[in-house]
Amino acid sequence: MSQLSAGAEKLSAGGESLSGGAQKLNDSHKELANGVSKLAKGQSEVSNGLTQLNEKAPLLVDGINQLADGANKLNDN
Repeated sequence: MSQLSAGAEKLSAGGESLSGGAQKLNDSHKELANGVSKLAKGQSEVSNGLTQLNEKAPLLVDGINQLADGANKLNDN
């Protein structure tokens, strides 16, 4: 009878361990999903930033040209 009781205790402990492992795996999957979601949002922000940079680049070039023209006018005087 004691062997049966000991076996039942081991089986119960194994079941608890398995349940704990399954919970850790579930938590890890949730954490991975959250990380992937944050990565996707970050990539979207980078893409939007690059688009804005591309749109504003001509304004930057125009500003630099105006500064150069102004510097040349000052230099000529």
